[in-house]
Amino acid sequence: LSVSSASLLPVFRQKLRQPPWPRSSPAPCASSTPSSPQQRLGEAITEEESAAAALEALQILREEPERVRKLQANGKLFYDLANGLNLDTGYSQGYAVIPVIVGSSLIAAKLSNRLYELGINVQPIIYPAVEERAARLRFFISALHTNEQIKSTVNLVAKELKSLKKSRVYKFV
Repeated sequence: LSVSSASLLPVFRQKLRQPPWPRSSPAPCASSTPSSPQQRLGEAITEEESAAAALEALQILREEPERVRKLQANGKLFYDLANGLNLDTGYSQGYAVIPVIVGSSLIAAKLSNRLYELGINVQPIIYPAVEERAARLRFFISALHTNEQIKSTVNLVAKELKSLKKSRVYKFV
């Protein structure tokens, strides 16, 4: 690394070791206004900054292996709970990205909207990105999620999906 990128390491170390927002506040949504120019999406960063951030992330993984263990445990918890409630997780093996296949783009979009209203931000993956029968919600599990958040989310997904399947909209699918 050059001298300039090496001087960036302390900055990236500090940012990567902190949650992206205070734990007591909700996660920011895409419509939130950035509080500084550095937080703008799409802002160009140099190759040196990118390399410095990647190196620091790898260093944190070496120093804090509990983060990886926590992520693996969270993925397994979500996967086990979802399967226990008969949610279709496809070929997922319980890692950090877990789908819940609902089989209809309309149902996936409606379910995503209902969950968003309940405070859960999950994106639908719909036709033509996947076959219509493979429409799904894709959950990104983090080491920062708590067991209670995961349990609550899986229960809400099952409850809302069941409710949608009983509604008129499901009869058209």
